[in-house]
Amino acid sequence: MARPLDFSFKMVVMTNSFLQRIKLMFFILEILTINITLFHYRLLLSNQLPIKGVEYIFLTGAINLAWWLAIYYSKLQTNYNVFNFSNFVNRSARLTILYKEILAGSALVLIGAITLQKTAGNFIVVMAGCLLLSRTIYSTLIFLLRKKEFEECNVIFIGYNQVSRDLADQFSSIGSAKCIAGFCDEGNNVRELSRYPVFSGVSSAIDVCTRHNVTEIYSTISPEENKAVKLLLNHANKKCIRFKMVAGIATNVSLNQPFGYNSISDSILSNEPLQYLGNRLIKRGFDIVFSSVVLVFIMSWLLPIIGVLIKLESKGPVLFKQLRSGKNNKPFYCYKFRSMLQNTDADSKQASRNDQRITRIGSFLRRTSLDEFPQFFNVLKGDMSIVGPRPHMIKHTDEYSSLIGVYMLRHFVKPGVTGWAQVNGFRGETQTLRQMEKRIEKDIWYLENWSFGIDVKAILLTVLNAVKGEENAF
Repeated sequence: MARPLDFSFKMVVMTNSFLQRIKLMFFILEILTINITLFHYRLLLSNQLPIKGVEYIFLTGAINLAWWLAIYYSKLQTNYNVFNFSNFVNRSARLTILYKEILAGSALVLIGAITLQKTAGNFIVVMAGCLLLSRTIYSTLIFLLRKKEFEECNVIFIGYNQVSRDLADQFSSIGSAKCIAGFCDEGNNVRELSRYPVFSGVSSAIDVCTRHNVTEIYSTISPEENKAVKLLLNHANKKCIRFKMVAGIATNVSLNQPFGYNSISDSILSNEPLQYLGNRLIKRGFDIVFSSVVLVFIMSWLLPIIGVLIKLESKGPVLFKQLRSGKNNKPFYCYKFRSMLQNTDADSKQASRNDQRITRIGSFLRRTSLDEFPQFFNVLKGDMSIVGPRPHMIKHTDEYSSLIGVYMLRHFVKPGVTGWAQVNGFRGETQTLRQMEKRIEKDIWYLENWSFGIDVKAILLTVLNAVKGEENAF
C-alpha cells in the first residue's frame, strides 16, 4: 500500500534557481546599461561637467542607487511583472519617465545650471534607448532559457479537484513555459467550468497523452484508488513520460519556492537532479570540455593508428556505427572502433566470451575500452554524455522494456560513454534477466543521486578498471 504523499516543494515547473538566474541576468543588464551610458556621457561632456574624481564616483553611485530604489518600489522585479511582457514594458516606461524627472530636478536643485538639467534629460533619453535594447535582449534570453528548461513540456493532471486546480494555478501564475493540456477525471466529479479542458474518464488519459504529446503527468489519484492510474503509470514508464504523485499543496506558497513530489513506488523517480537547468549546464559544459580535450590530444593520433591496424586485419570500415536508444528513447547512431568481422548479427546479438566474430585487434580494443573512444564524437555532438546509462541496442530496448517495468526510466538522461552500472560490476553481456535488473537499479540510482562528484568518480573508476583489466571486458 502506497503511503500518502505531501508536497515537499522541491521541484516544479519554475524552480527557485531558475527565477534567481532570471533576476541576476536582469540585474547585470541594468547595471551595464546605466553605467556604460553614464561613462559615454562623461567622455562626451568632460569639458562641460564640473564634476571630477571623487565627485563623479559619488554621482555614479547615487545614480545607480536611485535607479534600484525606483525599481524596488515599482515592484518591477516581481515574478508577475518579470514574466508578463506587457506589464514589464509599461512599468519600465513609467519608471524611466519618473527617473528622468528625478534626475533633471536634482541637477537643477543641486547644481543650479539649466545646461546640466538639459544634460540630465538627454542622458535619460539615451539611457531609455539603451534600456529598450537591453530589455529586448533580456526578453529573448528569458524565452530561450524557458525553452531550454521546459522544452516540449506538456502536462496533464489526473483528478479534477482542489489540489489539481491549485497546482494548475501555481503553474500558470509563475509564467511557466509548460503547456497544460487539461485534467482527466470521471464526469460525475466535474461540477464547474474549468479554464482548461477536462477529459472524461481517467482511462482516457493514455489517449490524451498520445494526442497532446504529454511529457509529464501529475496525479492526485493513487494507483491503489483507480486501476486506470496503474495502467497509465505503466504506459508513462514505457513512453518516457514523467509520472508524479501529488497528495497536497499549500495554499500560501511563495511563488519563489520550488516544490515537487515523493515517489509512491519503485516505478517513480524519487528525485532527479538533472531536471534543474543549472545542473544540466554543468554536465554539458564538462562534456564539451572533456570530449574536446580527448578528441584533440588523443583521438588525433589514436584514430589513424588504430584505423591502420583494423584495416590490416580485416575488411570493412574503421568505425562501426549502430542505432542505439538515446534520451527520451530517441534513436541515434553510436560510434565505436570496429572490433568484429562484418556480420549480420551485429544489431541483435551481444558480444559474448570467446565470440568468434571478434578480431584480434578488436579483442585488445574491447579489453582496454579503446573501442569506445569514437563515442566522444557523440558526446561533442550532444547525443551522449561522458557519464550516463550505457546506450542499448534498439532490439534490447524493445525486449527489456516489456520485461522490466522501470526499464525506460533510464532514458530520462543522455546515455554515457561510461556508466555507474559499468563501474560497479555490471559491464558486458547480460545473460539473465536478473543481471539486467541489477544494471537498471544502478542506472536509476545514478539518475536520482547525480552530482558532478559522482561523474568524476565514475570517470576515475573507468580509467582504473581499464588499466587493471576487467573480467567482463571481452
